[in-house]
Amino acid sequence: MLGTAPQEALDAQIVDNADVVVGVFWTRIGTLLPDGTPATVHELERTTDANKPALLYFSNQPVALSSVQDDQFTALKAFKTRAQTWGLYKEYEKVDELVQQIKRDLLRIVRERFELPTPDLSSSPRPPSNPARPVVNVIKERQQRFDPKGRPRIQTSHFLELSNVGGETAEDVRIEWVEPDPKPTDWTPPSIGELEPVDYLVPGAPARFDLLVHMEATSNLVIRITWRDLNGEEHENLQSVRA
Repeated sequence: MLGTAPQEALDAQIVDNADVVVGVFWTRIGTLLPDGTPATVHELERTTDANKPALLYFSNQPVALSSVQDDQFTALKAFKTRAQTWGLYKEYEKVDELVQQIKRDLLRIVRERFELPTPDLSSSPRPPSNPARPVVNVIKERQQRFDPKGRPRIQTSHFLELSNVGGETAEDVRIEWVEPDPKPTDWTPPSIGELEPVDYLVPGAPARFDLLVHMEATSNLVIRITWRDLNGEEHENLQSVRA
């Protein structure tokens, strides 16, 4: 809008149209307005004054002191103390903890806003009719490559594909090789590249990991798959695979 201050335009276009505001902080409070008020604080106050929910999360993760701006960190600490009086204040140590907190808080807000019933957690939740079921498969792909002299070569690439053949989403899916007991001296599982937990494994959307199969790698293996269902219950499955 011509002639409108940037913050006023931001308020009209975004802040005033928001149903809920989520603020995540670490060491900075953000840009200051001409009157010295942090823009973030202005937007949060505008949201709460309109009786809209605001959720604030402050990180306790370590930080290099050389990267911290004193004025920003001082202003953030002052705001953090003030936020405690609003009842909107939470802290977190890790990103996955933050994700779970935001999920729970947003779900609570939706339930309250639309007056939805709250599940009775005192009784065991009914299992879904088609629960999540993560499985793994070893995928081999043959591709043509050229050596330094330009001669064609066929190269076989191996992948470990993690898929969900159930009907519900699986959360925090993790996989690991299971050592046999007793463990043979030549037991050597393939290496899985960049193996990280899969936050949400949706049916029909597999995750794929590079699988480095060594010449001496054991071919018949057992892999452990763990996950949580939408009720937060933990599950485990052992699966035999051949690399």
